[in-house]
Amino acid sequence: MHTSVAIIVAMESERRHLDILMPGWEQVESTVWRTLRNDDVVCIVSGIGMVAAAAATEHAISTYNPTMVLNFGCAGAHTRDLYPGDVVIGDRLVHHGRMRFAADGTMVPLEFGFTVPGEIDPVFLLESNHELAELAMQLTDDVPLPVWPKELRVIGQPHRHPEVRLGTISSGDIWLQEPGFIDAGHDRTGSLCEDMEAAGIAQVCALHGLPFLSVKDISNSEFHMATTFEGSSSTLPTKEVGLRSATIVSELIALLRRMGRLDNRHYS
Repeated sequence: MHTSVAIIVAMESERRHLDILMPGWEQVESTVWRTLRNDDVVCIVSGIGMVAAAAATEHAISTYNPTMVLNFGCAGAHTRDLYPGDVVIGDRLVHHGRMRFAADGTMVPLEFGFTVPGEIDPVFLLESNHELAELAMQLTDDVPLPVWPKELRVIGQPHRHPEVRLGTISSGDIWLQEPGFIDAGHDRTGSLCEDMEAAGIAQVCALHGLPFLSVKDISNSEFHMATTFEGSSSTLPTKEVGLRSATIVSELIALLRRMGRLDNRHYS
């Protein structure tokens, strides 16, 4: 079976935005993951976490033989000038839980492909497909993204249209909420935001040589005490999470269709 695009998304609250943006989804029988199909696009709700996302990606690739894999959803800010509603288009993916604690006490990131001395496999970075990332960035000049609702804005958040940035997405089964840890993670990797899936999806795509792109919208910023999701803090704003990244992904698919790029293996 062949499809043009496989979309991997962690949560149903994120995926459901596609029902409006790309109407016509039909349920596909699946024993493990909620899977829907819309013409030549399949969307799998993986669940949260690196293992879940990687497993769902391998299933999508082996079952549907996609031309490319896209990922979208919500993320937490790693810089103080990113606010809920802003968007990060990932050009580089890092696993922030994959590191070596060196003898001198420093924490050294281990990139995808890291091997111990004596092994011959190369060390290389996880990167998004450059053309897909560039097309997504170009789209944001013309695609209106909704402003984060006033009633959900945090103290100090400017009333402005969402900002879209190209940069590093950090992923892991470690959820950084303490600002000092977030700063340390940013200093190590240059990350703009963190999620719990993108790097795992990217690693599987890299093994298969498939083009990949992840788009994330900021749903929480612990720097501004926004949606820390614990104790008596605010709950996940389900009407907003993933909305802006879903908008960009749906517009990207529409653009690729117009360009005639979904029926071949053009990307490298």
